[in-house]
Amino acid sequence: DPLHAHLPLSHLIEEAIEPYRVFEKNFDIEARPEEGTTGSARAEPVSSRSPGVLHGLSNLVENAADFAQERIRITAEWNAAHVSIVIADDGPGFAQNIVEARGGPYLTTRPLAQELRTDGTDHAGLGLGFFIASTLLERSGASISIGNRFPPKHGAVVRLVWDRDDFEAPGAG
Repeated sequence: DPLHAHLPLSHLIEEAIEPYRVFEKNFDIEARPEEGTTGSARAEPVSSRSPGVLHGLSNLVENAADFAQERIRITAEWNAAHVSIVIADDGPGFAQNIVEARGGPYLTTRPLAQELRTDGTDHAGLGLGFFIASTLLERSGASISIGNRFPPKHGAVVRLVWDRDDFEAPGAG
């Protein structure tokens, strides 16, 4: 469908988070040109619709919603050279071994079985979701970094960065 074949960066983010708005969490979303960006580079980047990018971004949003206490902040910025999306939550953050291994398969902070949970949630996993999301996003040209917010704040931070030309390329992703 040519009408839906492309979408602006802000629409990509909205589409990725839509299924998770049912969580009792607040989403703060901001999309803007990077400070100092001038001329035609101020125009919002538009990418080809990519199921892989949507799935990968949705998975990262789901993880943030699962672990956030109250709030998920998604910030998209761009300039003439790059497009970035930062997803930050106010949850416990990544365990150091996850940061060091950068989310490889079978690394998770979730218990392997629901009955192991003591906090009333039902999130079990093997860490494959983040690994698959990373793989899909990297295939689109994104570089991914993970870390934690700086104290006194707490929570996980995932940063995606594409070369703008790769993000906007026809058929990218």
